[in-house]
Amino acid sequence: MKTKLMVLLGVAVLVLAGSLAPNAQAAAANYFCTVYMAGPQSGGTVYAVVTDTAATPAFTKKWIKVPATSPEENQFLATALTAMASGKRVQIYIDPAVSYPTTTYIYLTE
Repeated sequence: MKTKLMVLLGVAVLVLAGSLAPNAQAAAANYFCTVYMAGPQSGGTVYAVVTDTAATPAFTKKWIKVPATSPEENQFLATALTAMASGKRVQIYIDPAVSYPTTTYIYLTE
């Protein structure tokens, strides 16, 4: 009887520990996204708001940026605005666990 109680208690602890564990965060990777908003800020940094279009999105309405010091800031903005105007998606590389991740590239996709 004591062994049965110990096993039951052990299972209960494992179930409770599993339910309290934090959700796994998405890692830095390629994401195909819809662009909802894009533009420069007064300091020159270009921002966009994107949502992962995967069946189970890693993020929704995530702010991403290209710093004002980046020589590609105009191309980033042009690509994001083109995606919005054409209804096409973009491919980006970000770490969604970061608050305002910097993307290293943005490609217009189908």
